[in-house]
Amino acid sequence: MVPGSEGAALAAYLRERHGCTAVLLYGSVARGEDGPESDVDVLGFREADGHDNDTSEFVGRLLDAWIKPVGELEAAVGGGPEAREPFLHVAGGIPLADPQGLLARLLAQVATEAGLPVPMDPGRREFLSA
Repeated sequence: MVPGSEGAALAAYLRERHGCTAVLLYGSVARGEDGPESDVDVLGFREADGHDNDTSEFVGRLLDAWIKPVGELEAAVGGGPEAREPFLHVAGGIPLADPQGLLARLLAQVATEAGLPVPMDPGRREFLSA
């Protein structure tokens, strides 16, 4: 699974089923290191309170989607490094839905704190590839 039609379908599924407005693909699938038995690791954020875990099958693979309130994302982006510590495992992730740009900001902050290359803004990447 890569961003594109499957990524858009996954974001739409999480929006419809859980109300997620921001969706981040991470783990082996995002890194391109997945194998036939790999699950699809996703982090979704919604306006509603409460956490959820969706382990449905999606496009023939096990989905491992963790659903959190968007307030946790806002706190991580607006806080210091200690506020982002629970999100270090998503470094290198790929936003599938990011209407407010919060996931892109989180990924840049996490990359900087982990000493990794900062991901390029999708708009800038599109401009450079044109």
